[in-house]
Parts: sequence; C-alpha cells; structure tokens
Amino acid sequence: MRTLKRYSFAVLLLLAAGCSTGQDRFSEAYDALQRGDYATAYRGFRLLAEEGNAVSQHNLGYMYANGRGVPRDYAEAARWYRRAAEQGLAPAQLMLGFFYGMGRGVPRNLVQAYKWFSLAAFRLTDSDKRERDLAVEGRGRVAKTLTAAQLARAQRLVRRWRPKEETARRRRSPRKAGTGSGFRVSAHGHILTNAHVIDGCAEVRVTSLARGFSGRVEVAARDDGADLALLEGSAGAPFATFRRRRGVRPGARVVVAGFPLHGMLAQGVNVTVGNVAALAGPGNDRRLIQITAPVQPGNSGGPVLDSDGNVAGAVVSQLDALKVARATGSLPQNVNFAVSAATVRAFLDAEGIAYRTARRWRWPWTSRTPEDVAAAARKFTVLVECWK
Repeated sequence: MRTLKRYSFAVLLLLAAGCSTGQDRFSEAYDALQRGDYATAYRGFRLLAEEGNAVSQHNLGYMYANGRGVPRDYAEAARWYRRAAEQGLAPAQLMLGFFYGMGRGVPRNLVQAYKWFSLAAFRLTDSDKRERDLAVEGRGRVAKTLTAAQLARAQRLVRRWRPKEETARRRRSPRKAGTGSGFRVSAHGHILTNAHVIDGCAEVRVTSLARGFSGRVEVAARDDGADLALLEGSAGAPFATFRRRRGVRPGARVVVAGFPLHGMLAQGVNVTVGNVAALAGPGNDRRLIQITAPVQPGNSGGPVLDSDGNVAGAVVSQLDALKVARATGSLPQNVNFAVSAATVRAFLDAEGIAYRTARRWRWPWTSRTPEDVAAAARKFTVLVECWK
C-alpha cells in the first residue's frame, strides 16, 4: 500500500495544471493541499467535484484514500475515483484498477480490475510513461489469474465502455429510484436480475442480508430482448444451482423468492409458492413461463425455484390486472411470468459465465420441502436498488 500511496500523490501533482474548469478555485484548493490546509483543499475540491470536474473528483479520491483532512475511507475514495474514471480520466481508471485488484473500498473483482487497468493503459500517453507502465503491468498480472472465459468477458467490457459526461442532474447525489430482486449465479459472485430493474440507473447497489453486505456493483452485461442483466458481485458467496433439464412441466410446484414492496413489507427475503401454469408467456412467447406464485413490484429479477431448489426461471412481470379487467370484466388471479431457465442459461452461456447445474439424479428420499427451498433461496437472493 505504501507504493500505491506514493503513486497516488504523484498523480495528484501531475494533474495540478490539467484542470480547465474553475482554474482559480482549483489552484486555491491545490495550493491549500500543498501547504497542509486540508479543510480548505477539501472544500474547494468538493465544490468542483460536485460540478462534475473529473480532476477534482480524482483528488477527492486521493484525500479519502490517504486520510488527508478526512477520515480514511476507501469506499468513499472508490466512489470519487469511479466518477472521474467514468468520465475518462486515465489516472482515476488506474486507481480503480488497483482498488478492484486489492478489494479496497469495493469487493475484490479481477475482471473489473482488468477492465480499468486496460482503459488506463489505452488512454495514458508516452508522456505518462510511468503511469502507463503501471497500468500495463497491472493488466498483465491480473490477466494471468483469469480463466479464458473471464478474460474474454473482461475484454468485452473494455470494448463496450464509453465515457460518460456528467450532467447537471448527475452532479447531485443520486437518490434511490426503485428496487428489484436478483440472485447469485456463479462462484465469482455474478448476480442475475432483470434489465428493466437497472434501466437508466446512475448507480446499481445490492444488499445481501445473508452476508451483511451492501454496496455498489457494476453492470457486466444486459439483454433487453430477454429482459436480463448481469451484475458483478463478489466471489465466495452462496449461489444458485440450475436445473439440468431444460424446462419444467405444467403443474410443477415452484417457489419464488425476492424483495417485493421493499420498505413496506417485512424485512428480508419474501417467499411465495405456486405452480407452473404454462410454458409460454403473452403472445406464446417461449422465452417465458407462466406461474401462479404471487408476485408484487420488487419481485422482478428474483429466482423461481423448482421443488428441488434449482433455478427454473427468473421473475419478470405480472399481468396488468386493471387492463385485463377493462377488457374482460373480471380481475385475473395470480397470472405472473418468469424468464425460463433455458433463456437464462443461454444468456449466461453467451457471457461466458460458469454456472452450476444439478446432478443427473438424486435419492428419492432427499426431496425438499418448500421450507427447505426457501431457506436455501435466502442465502443467494439479493436486493437490487436503482439509484438515479
């Protein structure tokens, strides 16, 4: 960490002349930092950072990472480095590579570390040779630890990345705009949810009550056609198992887990039980299955589990009861839909995610009760929050 501290201070010096927005205010803040007047430096950088200035955001990250005028807070440092990195500031991208590689302020995630090291290496020039060499070295070291599938996914993230220009709306602190559910699908901590749950979010945060973890995560991939999204979680947590067979049969019992009406109902994972009603959704859409298990707003993205506790789908929607009532004169009961396990697996296969499938057989006396399935689901089901 000592080398990282020396490096981050060097980058701070490097950026002192690079800020064009509010040059006088920036110079005052930087001069204050140099003479040890951290309170003045913090106020100056904070105002500029809130206005969207990437260099000041980076320097706030430095102050939080090194405890300059504020208590050392790696999570807050990562937040400010990220805002600068997302605007394309290469030194901040390099710092995020270090943070993800070490698990400082963010869950350790080597795919994300590779992504940010790569972006920094691409954007740093020959005049930034030392920093560029660090980025290239970091990328190389991380690449040696990744599987072929992880490396391919990390490289896709690099290709898809585009800088974000902060707008006046983005400059204010984000507020929670909605919630949904998700569940972990791999040993590396990947979380599956619906694409509509994270649509338009400035930040996506997840809370795992089973692990006592709450924090921001990256969106790794999405398929709007299938309404699926993949989030980058942390490794080492319990994750779900998929059915070996491609589909369930009509009438099969299913258990739905999630966080419906979060903040209104009881805290924790809510569980309902129902059956598979049909093997297609509206318009005979074979990507969906119809279920009778009750769902509410906030269930979207949560797992649908079969009687053995294996994933049979992911909740996606409920029928618009009022619309149907106006058309038919009666209210539909428990007509809900989930993305089928086959569709989910195809999405994960396309992204190179190594998920787990059930054994080919099980002893007949090992059948699980709905209570058993619910207890297992609570370990890998998470709350997904959209902040705008």
